[in-house]
Amino acid sequence: MAKPLATLISAIHYTSLWRVVFCISLTTISWLAITDSPPELAQASWDKLNHVFAFSALSIGAWLSAPRSGTLHRLIGVMTYGIIIEIVQAYLPHRSASGLDLLADLIGISVGEASRGIIQWLQAHHYSRSHPDG
Repeated sequence: MAKPLATLISAIHYTSLWRVVFCISLTTISWLAITDSPPELAQASWDKLNHVFAFSALSIGAWLSAPRSGTLHRLIGVMTYGIIIEIVQAYLPHRSASGLDLLADLIGISVGEASRGIIQWLQAHHYSRSHPDG
């Protein structure tokens, strides 16, 4: 197996590190969601793409930071966060709430969950090749 992939698979087990990364991600995404002047680099040409990227990262981050939590709990937690962002944005003069943003969030969560499945498959495949006797 390629070294970068093996490194990624072994890094999955650093839960404390992933919790810090997840908290930084939440903080950054929260700031981007409420600021009236996000950096140009953070603005995709299509706003919904920002949502897909952010929520796929949050979905993966939630799994890596709490790998023993149930999938449903993680999904509900990340989606609830998206709903809270939209509620807050409804009260900001420079933002607005959008059902399409929530749909993009849900697509992002789905992409994150699909990525989680692929990573877990690769992890299991790597383990079975490294330990042929089980």
